[in-house]
Amino acid sequence: MNINNLSQRQFPDALPATMTAAQLRHTASLEQDESKYAGAPHMWRVKLGQTPVDMVKSIATKGATHPVKLRREGRLGEHAIQDGHHNIAAAFEIDPQMQLPVEWEER
Repeated sequence: MNINNLSQRQFPDALPATMTAAQLRHTASLEQDESKYAGAPHMWRVKLGQTPVDMVKSIATKGATHPVKLRREGRLGEHAIQDGHHNIAAAFEIDPQMQLPVEWEER
């Protein structure tokens, strides 16, 4: 079997190894103090403002090298961000369709 031919349609329960910055921005946050802002533009502006300039430059030139950590919630494909908010904010600013590596944890 050629691994390049695998698809979400063939394996609907498979979790993706990458997601776009735009997809990730619509994911709920697990940060307790910011959970009420999950997915809100305000939270992402704050995260971008907190992101070191060197990190933004690195993502712009090399892409994201550290995976965003996600936790799968239930069986309906719901998931929440555990770590990587700054990576998502920077990548979205550069290119909303930029692919970011993700790591999954089951709840």
